[in-house]
Amino acid sequence: MKRLFMFFLIMSAIVAGLWWLYNKPAVIPRKPQGHTRPKVLHPESRRLAGKELHPGKSLSQLEPSISHRKIAIIIDDIGNVLLPVEELIKIDAPLTFSILPHCPYSISSAEDIHRAKREILLHLPMEPLSYPRVNPGKGVLLLRMDSEELLRQLDDDIDAVPYISGVNNHMGSRFMADEKDLTVIMREMRKRNLFFVDSRTTSDTKGEKVASITGLPCLSRNVFIDNVQDYEATLKILLNLSSSGETKPLIVIGHPYGTTIKALKEAVPLLRQSGIEIVPVSHLLSRGTGTS
Repeated sequence: MKRLFMFFLIMSAIVAGLWWLYNKPAVIPRKPQGHTRPKVLHPESRRLAGKELHPGKSLSQLEPSISHRKIAIIIDDIGNVLLPVEELIKIDAPLTFSILPHCPYSISSAEDIHRAKREILLHLPMEPLSYPRVNPGKGVLLLRMDSEELLRQLDDDIDAVPYISGVNNHMGSRFMADEKDLTVIMREMRKRNLFFVDSRTTSDTKGEKVASITGLPCLSRNVFIDNVQDYEATLKILLNLSSSGETKPLIVIGHPYGTTIKALKEAVPLLRQSGIEIVPVSHLLSRGTGTS
């Protein structure tokens, strides 16, 4: 009887152990809080971010306080094709679009951009040194025009692009160096409560001088990002905007090239990560003086 009792105790212990083994709660490992999968960068962005911009650090290792810089990105020459506009307004950044007047898609581009809540400029054609061999297109302001002709053409160009808040020059290496005719144009812009961005297509520009005289709010371009239509070159320029640690605002100008669009899509999130704030160009106007 004693042996039977011991056998019963042993069998009970075995059954209890087996039951616990098969019914114990599953241990689910906790996911570390705040952990996200690192973005896989294009090899060129990784090379630039890791070596050329900040030696020894990738952009993902940088604190957002590293720059605190505001940058406006203007895309010129909008109006001839719609597809680049569709791609550019998908980019999660308040890019500024400068639209040429009297082009096949000037108005429809302005409508799409306005619906996307992006800022619009008139890309005003002005006479270059190489005119007429190089023609800026319809609506160009020429030095041979008298004041009435200039104002009439300006009025026509402004009417050709809806929703504009300002103007920047298309070409204009000759016109922007002529103080007399530039004064006529800038006085009219001032009356219309517009501002002007000098694209600085010539080192002889009188843009800031005449703007100061006429009281026209004025800014000036700092960097062209795509003089060479090359994706890697454009990406390098964009990423290097955060490399110096400077905090002075910048205005950069690009164009609706496929290589530029691709570079912007890659660079915008990296610039934000490095502490750069991308803003509409009007946000860089100094309040009070209206100049940069």
